[in-house]
Formats: sequence, C-alpha cells, structure tokens
Amino acid sequence: MVMMRKSRHSRKEEGRLESIGTSRQASGQMYSIIAMLIIAPLVVFITVYMTSSQNMKFGATERVVADQQHEVAQGIENDFVRAMKISCRRALLAAVSRVTLTYLYLDNATLRINELVTNSTLYGSPNALMGGNTLPDWRAKILSQNYSFDIDANFSDLRIENYDGTSLTISMLLTVNVSDRQNFSRIDKTVRKNVIVPVEGLEDPIFPISTNGYVKRVVKEYPFSYYAKKIQGTLNSGNCSGNSTFNPADPAPSAKILVVSSTTGISDPALQAFKGVVVEQAENLNSKGIICFVSGASGALSGITENQTVYIDNLTTSAWLLPISLGATEGYYYKGVGPNFLQRLEGDFTESPDGKGLESFVLSEIGIPDKPGQTRVDYLFFSDQTYAGCRKARWVEEAWLKLQPAEIERYNLTDISYQIC
Repeated sequence: MVMMRKSRHSRKEEGRLESIGTSRQASGQMYSIIAMLIIAPLVVFITVYMTSSQNMKFGATERVVADQQHEVAQGIENDFVRAMKISCRRALLAAVSRVTLTYLYLDNATLRINELVTNSTLYGSPNALMGGNTLPDWRAKILSQNYSFDIDANFSDLRIENYDGTSLTISMLLTVNVSDRQNFSRIDKTVRKNVIVPVEGLEDPIFPISTNGYVKRVVKEYPFSYYAKKIQGTLNSGNCSGNSTFNPADPAPSAKILVVSSTTGISDPALQAFKGVVVEQAENLNSKGIICFVSGASGALSGITENQTVYIDNLTTSAWLLPISLGATEGYYYKGVGPNFLQRLEGDFTESPDGKGLESFVLSEIGIPDKPGQTRVDYLFFSDQTYAGCRKARWVEEAWLKLQPAEIERYNLTDISYQIC
C-alpha cells in the first residue's frame, strides 16, 4: 500500500514538473517571437535608411556635377559669342583697309571675311590685324582655361550675311563637349550661334574709290525716327524758317519760330518780334500784325521739340520738320534699298537683294564728279549709269537734293517737291 501511494505521488509530481516545463517552453517561444517582432522592423528600418542615404548622397552629387557641367558649357558658348563679335569686327576692319589702300574692291566679301576670321589671311597673305584674333585663336584661348572637366569645342559652317544694312549677321555651328572625369554625366551639344556685328564706324569704300581719295565717309546711322514730318494747319501766311521755342519771352526772338497752343495772353508786339509763329488753335494772326504763321496746327507742341528747325510753308499750309536735310549735310546713312555693306566692299552699286541696304547723299565738294543731272543718292550717283534727279524739295536749298520720284516718295517729300527737269 505504501509503495502504491508513493508511485501515485511520484506520477503526480512528474506531471506537475512536465506541465511547468511545457509552460516555460511556451513562454520562451512567446518571448522569442516578441523579440523578433521588435528587432525585424529595426533591421528593416536601418537597412532602408542606409540604402536611401547612399542613394540620396549619390543623387545630390550627380545633380551638382550636372549643374556645374551646364555652367561650363554655357560659359564656353558665351565666350565663343564674344569671340565671334571681336574676330568678325576686326576682319571687317582688315577688309576695308585693304580696299581703301589698294583701290581694289573685293571679289567676294563673304568669302574673304571668312578667310580672315578662320585663317588670318586675305587672298592667302597673312593679315596683321587678325594676329591672335581668329576664331581658332579664340578657341585655343577658351580651351586653355583651367576646368575641372574634360572639355572640347569646335565650330563649322560659318556664315556672313547682311542683317539690316547697318549690321551683319554672323552665325556658325558650335559643338561643345563637357564630360566628368568620374563618368557621372556628359554634355554633347551642337547649336547654331548668331551674333549681330554693326558696321557703324567703318569707312564706306565707295566714297574714296569714286573720288580718287578726296572724300572719305564713315558709316553713321541716321539718328532720327523720320525723314520729314508735316504738321497740317488750317490758316497760313508767308514762308519762313527758324529754330523752335516754346517761350513767348525768348530773349532772341527774331530768328525763332514760336510754338504755342494759343496766343491768348501774349501781346501783339511780343508776337511780332518772332520770325514766325505756329499755334495749335485756329487763329487769324494777320490781325495781330504777324506776317509768317500757321494756325490750327494740331499736335504742334507734341510733334516739335525745343530748338528744332521748323519750316512754315505757305503752299501746303503746314509747318514742316526736315531732319533729312541735317542728315545729308552730316553724312548720315539711311536704312534704304541701296547696296548693303558687303556689296559696298565689292563695288556693287545695285540694290540690296533683301531690300535692306544703306543710302546716303552726295554733296557738292572737292573730288565729287560733275554730274549735274544725276540723282544725289550715293550708289546711283557714283554708278556708271545715268539716273536723272528730276525733282527737288522746297526748303532744302542745297543743290545735292535732286532725286527720282521714287526717292522723293520714300523720303516723304512728295508734298514739298517740284519738277526741275
């Protein structure tokens, strides 16, 4: 009996211990699962963070390198544009110098300027003006700069064309290569670059060659916005001209044209002291003893500037502004249909093919050929053909302004022109 009780007791104890062991094992497994659930996200987070940080660092570096490359490429383009302007301007100077010194026009201005710009030669002979200033010279200077990238640049298809008479267009294909030494990125770019090169300040070869060197003329662009302006009036008396003034108390009125909106408040003696009067309101100033005037000239105050020459014209009942006259006596060049500067280097006296050329007027002076019936527009006057100048403009007393009907119309002189042949 005792033995049986012990056995039963032992079995109970063993069962209890086994139950405790099983419970502890289950608890351990639970703790392990919980630990894994906690550790796994941390591992994933750390892995993703490290990978993302590396990618972000790499992307930022790549962007910085790319931005720097674009800046370098743009800088090279800008340098080439400046080089084009400098080189082509010097080539024009060299071409003009050659023509005016030898009295021989160029056979092909575009070809010869291209030769100067690319080879520093003219008709195969070295030209001192181009020393160190050809496009290959500038390319070498640009590429010799200290860059943090591998670079290269080349140009091709150089074109030289007329732009608007007073300027030329110079264009070329520019290829720029910029590559990073660690092969992050590379720029390969081909673009046509265009620059405008003015001819103002250059000597026009037509004048010295056509006058045996007596007359030289430098291209100066006509500075006014119009050739002739008509300010229509309604009442008019007499013909006179003088510099404008808006001051009724001007200290030197005898040579001036007074321009006012109304004569109200101005005494008759004060008005009579002026050479002429232009008034915006329609007033009969004969009753005030004014001999030369135009009234009803709407817009006179806004259309006339201080100290500008004004012509009161009885035949048209108008006040006229004629800066074309000053332009001719000062030797200005007008944008017209005459030969462009490239044609002038070639001695070509025909109109510019694109209708955008240069014109100036020939005055009577020493060295100018005697062509009394010829139009005074320069390229027609100096040509071997006869272009009769059969019209003249009133208020332009110089003998030079003899023009053809088309020229009279182009310069807005129709209303004050008259037939002379």
